Amino acid sequence: MILDPHHQNPFKVPEGYFEMLPEQIMQHIEQHTQPTVQPQRKQRFGAWSIVRYAVATAATVALFFAFSHLYNLHQDTAPAVAQSEYEIGSDYMLASLDANDMFEYLTSDDFQQNETFENN
Repeated sequence: MILDPHHQNPFKVPEGYFEMLPEQIMQHIEQHTQPTVQPQRKQRFGAWSIVRYAVATAATVALFFAFSHLYNLHQDTAPAVAQSEYEIGSDYMLASLDANDMFEYLTSDDFQQNETFENN
């Protein structure tokens, strides 16, 4: 649809409409907006919160030392594990061997045969 330049606009703007428009918009905004209330912020670290953190830290440290002390007492009173006769005997045999005896055994034919037998 092409507009005819001689065509008249059927809509009419009231007198002084555009002069009064900004003032009307501002009045409308003021009527429909509610003032925002800023919530009060709580103090994050007041005197009582510092005391609570200090007590919690002290309790944690005290429990740690109490349990570690009880653990150490339990370790001191635990019965020693008895060694079997085999372990005692093998320790005695190793202690009584001379370095030359070990060298002779490792270079002997018996040791070489045992090694080849076990590897196969």
